[in-house]
Formats: sequence, C-alpha cells, structure tokens
Amino acid sequence: MPNWVENQIIIKGIEEQTLTLLNEILENSNEEKCDTFGAAYEKVLTSAKHKIPNEEKTATVLDEGLRFSSVFPIPDTFLLNDTTNEPDQFPDAVKEQSEGWGIIGWYDYNLRFFGCKWDCEMSMSIMETPIDSNECALSVECDTPWASPIAFLERIMEKFGVKVYITANDVGQNCAFSGEVGGEIHDVTDEYFKQQIFSGTAIK
Repeated sequence: MPNWVENQIIIKGIEEQTLTLLNEILENSNEEKCDTFGAAYEKVLTSAKHKIPNEEKTATVLDEGLRFSSVFPIPDTFLLNDTTNEPDQFPDAVKEQSEGWGIIGWYDYNLRFFGCKWDCEMSMSIMETPIDSNECALSVECDTPWASPIAFLERIMEKFGVKVYITANDVGQNCAFSGEVGGEIHDVTDEYFKQQIFSGTAIK
C-alpha cells in the first residue's frame, strides 16, 4: 500500500490562460472547444476522456474521473506496452521509448512527467474571484502515491502561463507543506495558516 499524499491545488490565471487549459482537455477528448471559461469548465466535467493503460479504448470522467492524462495524454507506446514489468516482450517499444524519451516504461514516464507513480484522478471546481478581477481560478484536489504531482504542475505552469499553489498532506509521513509551485514552500505546522491556504485566503 502506498503512502497517500492529499493535495489541494489552486490554478490561477487570466481568463485566456485558464480557458486555454480547459480547451486543451477538450481537444484531447476530441471535443469542440468553448469560447468562455464557464462553458469550457462545464463541458470538461462531463466529456473529458483519457486512455486506459494496456487497452485500446478510452474512459470518460463519468467512468473514472478527470486525470492528469486528461491534460497531458500519455503516449500510446507507454499505455499499450508494459515495458516496465516485461521489457523483453516488447523490444520495439523499448527501443522507441528509449530513443524518443530517454526512459523505458510507464513507471519512469509517470515519475518524470507527473511526479508520482500513477496517472491519478482529480476533482476540479471553480473558485470565487473578485468581481473586478480578470483572473479565473480552479481548485483541484487529488490523492497521489508517495509524492505530490509537482512535475505535472510545473508542466501546467510552463505551457499555460498560470500560477499554481499547493497544500499537501503526507498522511503516512505525518507532515505537510504549502506554497507556490516554483516559489516559496513552507512546512505546515500552524493549523491556522494551513486553513488559510486551504480556503484560498492566503493566496496572493
């Protein structure tokens, strides 16, 4: 059994940035893009799809939930060939993965591009922002094995130009941290400060 890390994530950006992120999920799901942030968000919650490892089919959010791969799809070579556990059975895939990504197997792929062992489910909701603000904010919650999905969040920041904040609680290790991804991170020992971060009031 893994040590599960509870993650609460806030993604903040102007509407154009957050709309681009949501439309990326729709495009990866072969769905039409939307013109507004709200419409794209509603559509993502019901129509996003992701591929199922080792099978040539997809699942929708109604089946299994939104996943990291809904934003950044995993290449088929890692999904359809278990080169992590049985590399000798897939020599062509081993060569393709080694030459194309410098790694072999879904395990190493997930660690490099998501920051944790598995492609995990996540829930998403819209956060309230000031009426006079042009910012839009998404709240994302997910449980990840052994580590927070920092690599996944860094990819989101780099591609969409948004800011990302995280509060993480490592249940197994009885520790927590909070702060801006790529910025200042704090150990969370003060319950008041922790509640501020979770509620979003400490996020500037």
